[in-house]
Amino acid sequence: MKKNVMLSICALTMVLYFYAGSSVVYGQEPAAGSPKTPAKTATPTKQETQEVVFGTFKNYKHSSGWFSMSAPENWTINETSIEGEYIISIIDPTENGAFVARVWSSQDRMTEDELSSLLKKFLNYNLSDFPNFKLGDSTQKNKRVGIRFTYDSIIDEKSYPMIGDSFIEQKESIVGLSNLMIPKDQYDKKINVINKMMNSININPGNTR
Repeated sequence: MKKNVMLSICALTMVLYFYAGSSVVYGQEPAAGSPKTPAKTATPTKQETQEVVFGTFKNYKHSSGWFSMSAPENWTINETSIEGEYIISIIDPTENGAFVARVWSSQDRMTEDELSSLLKKFLNYNLSDFPNFKLGDSTQKNKRVGIRFTYDSIIDEKSYPMIGDSFIEQKESIVGLSNLMIPKDQYDKKINVINKMMNSININPGNTR
């Protein structure tokens, strides 16, 4: 029986969505008492998850004009803003896959090393309490920094490995941080469409409303 990891995706999306906070993004100490997902332990399982379906890709442009990408037309897109940041979440119909991006303006021009440090800080602060959370090595190309991460989704006291790709880049005064999460058992099968989606991301500093 194929399982739905919706509870973990929703929890992770909520963490990235609400509790990343500009206190982390702007390099300050995280606010005291910010909720984080509690760590759990579970028995490993080899059960498959429901298939994440990537529909036809269509251009999506954020209402701010600062961010655009190709997104599957069958995924649900939501926009919001908190504390001076724009936040975009895009979730597939099964809720087994999710994309979350945060875009903000910064007067500080960061180097690739500084962007890498900020991305690691963001991921560690927000995701380190997920079971078996691990960060891979960072990669840097054309001022875009990427890190792959893994963690476990806990459903009915069983563990389902998940994998995510996270990227950060700065163009002029606009910084964009993007994350895509999917069950690990589907990652290799979906790598081409995952790359298509993540490589389509574009920060548009001169394209404001």
